[in-house]
Amino acid sequence: MIDVVNHVSTSQAQMRSQLTSLVSLAENMQIKMDKGCIVQDSEQQPQCIPTSSRKRARHNDGIECDSTNNNNTSTTTTAANNILNINHDNSNNNSSNTDSSAAVASRTVCFKLINLPSQKIKTMHCTKAKPIDPPDLSPLSIQQKERYLSIKSSIQHSWNGYYTTVLKSQPYYQKVLGILPSDNLAPLSKKGIRWLHSAATLFDSLDTLYIANLNEEYEDALQIALKLPLPLYPTKTFEYSIRVLGGLLGAYSVSGDNRLLKYSQRVADSLLDGPFRSSPTVLPRMYDVLSPSPNDVNLWNWGGMLIHRSYAFIYRRIRDWLGEHVHNSLAGFGTFTLEFGYLTKVTNEDKYKKASDEIYQHVTQYSNNKQKHNSIPMFWNVMTGTPSTTFSGLGSGSDSYYEYLIKNYILMQEEKREEGQDQRSVEQSMLKSYLEVIDDSLLSRGSNGVYTKYDDNTNQNIMYPVETSSHYQHLLCFIPGMLALGHTFVNDEEYPNYLSSSHVDIMTLAINMTEGCWDTYQNSKTGLGPETLYFDHLDLPVVTDSGYYLRPEFVESIFVLYRVTKDERYQDIAWEVFQSLESFCKNDIGYFGLMDVNNDQESNLKDEMPSFFIAETLKYLLLTFAPHDYISLNDFVFTTEAHPLRRVSTMREECDGDAGSQDQSFNLTVAPILSLTANILLGLGLYMAFNSLFRRKKMEVRDKKIL
Repeated sequence: MIDVVNHVSTSQAQMRSQLTSLVSLAENMQIKMDKGCIVQDSEQQPQCIPTSSRKRARHNDGIECDSTNNNNTSTTTTAANNILNINHDNSNNNSSNTDSSAAVASRTVCFKLINLPSQKIKTMHCTKAKPIDPPDLSPLSIQQKERYLSIKSSIQHSWNGYYTTVLKSQPYYQKVLGILPSDNLAPLSKKGIRWLHSAATLFDSLDTLYIANLNEEYEDALQIALKLPLPLYPTKTFEYSIRVLGGLLGAYSVSGDNRLLKYSQRVADSLLDGPFRSSPTVLPRMYDVLSPSPNDVNLWNWGGMLIHRSYAFIYRRIRDWLGEHVHNSLAGFGTFTLEFGYLTKVTNEDKYKKASDEIYQHVTQYSNNKQKHNSIPMFWNVMTGTPSTTFSGLGSGSDSYYEYLIKNYILMQEEKREEGQDQRSVEQSMLKSYLEVIDDSLLSRGSNGVYTKYDDNTNQNIMYPVETSSHYQHLLCFIPGMLALGHTFVNDEEYPNYLSSSHVDIMTLAINMTEGCWDTYQNSKTGLGPETLYFDHLDLPVVTDSGYYLRPEFVESIFVLYRVTKDERYQDIAWEVFQSLESFCKNDIGYFGLMDVNNDQESNLKDEMPSFFIAETLKYLLLTFAPHDYISLNDFVFTTEAHPLRRVSTMREECDGDAGSQDQSFNLTVAPILSLTANILLGLGLYMAFNSLFRRKKMEVRDKKIL
């Protein structure tokens, strides 16, 4: 009996020694507890940290993990010490046996939670993109509120016309064949117009519908957009990027819907894999067939994806053999900076920003070596990476390239300051290039970017944005807004208030150029500005294209100048433009352009409502009458297609639970005919393979019977 007692005592001593070592090990290592409690290493003492937003995590065994430093190790140490202090008396009554069993059970549960060897475990800080709040219209005057609601009603009217005429009436066979809805609405003939083959108005309108608080219309548009495949038809790279990719990013920026971010990534990946990759230089091709990658589709669409990619491969080989699309404009290959840079910012995927930065660096390096002035040639050979013309300017073909130089700097400057970083050299270089271009192009000796005319009525000079000295384009009316943005929102000591070549105040120049654009509107019978004109030797305007095509550039500058100056006169100008649209460009399903701003007869109507009318023209008009802090220019930067990109630092909020739970799944769809064809071929192949196998087995059995 004594030997047995001694043996038990020895066993207890060994057990106590082993448990003491285990407790010591637990106190010096990181221990992962169940239900999200982590004991981390610390220089002073272990700390118990909850991995979720809860301050205390209760486990199934009833032990509570406290996050205070004083009790950091209480859970592990107390549970183990309870085991060490188990009372093994010689009296073996039922109650003591029960207590001992409970203690042993406690020991088993507690140490079952220890994960050895431990690994470094990081706590998940859960954030998500938050949607913008609806505008508070209560502070607005009665007049301003009525104007805001009138423009909102026009947005709804335009969208309903496109939705009813194009989206709802699309034939079923087109959906099966993967033919996307028409891009624009023809409101007079009540049909759709295809040119981008990508449902441009649908994607262009997403953020406008959300901003206008048209919730039902937005949800209808979103559900259709999420189900559309990539276009099978060769699409124009630049237009697809600013309308589809920009539209998705703008809608994500205001709604916080993660599916739109996933969709944006898939679209950007198809651009990198298509027009970027198929070019031998860093300059993307003008047209290409966009195709999904294997990671973008589900199992059902995998075969269709292979057919789609094979078709894209064949198209590129034929295109190269024919020598097509070897040229691209400066705007065509250089307007990716905002969308790609923003996508990198919100996804931490550097490949997007890298691609756009390489374009800028290539163009800048060539210009520094070859150009005598700071303006960049307008057209380039993307196969060789060299210009195919010497002509340059700020107008069509190059406008958005220069626009993005300053807007990209504005978008990124606050982010880097808040992260404690200096502006990276590429953004600083973009700002420098922008300043050099506007200094060379506007009012410098020998420049041709501004035409100045003396107005006898006001006894003041009126300035018009022009190209080649005296040729005005409506498209150039974006310049005043661009100048005002740079002057107001660039937080850089090196940014000048004056053009160095002429000593003209930049903000004054922006205001005067806006007046020049407004003058062209006032001199027409309809109150809408012509597309192009030039000034003769008597300073008289000679209209060369009298059409008005619902363009947004002028109202864009009006919106920016109103937000910057708070001068209500710009609201009055915007309202006059809107009234002219209502009077001369509206019918029962949408809006149309004018072939002649001095003739509103039916024979002079242009039967097209471009996608940018909802995306830009009506959006800028709406925001001109919105509360001043709604889609504030302090928080948002607009793309060239007026899609608002919100600074990342202003769009994050805490979320409950695991960060991963906030993700919503999204997979690109493939044209149904391709997936169906692929799966039928796969099914036939499997049938033939199994049928051949069964026949072979049957013949072997028959041969054995014969033998």
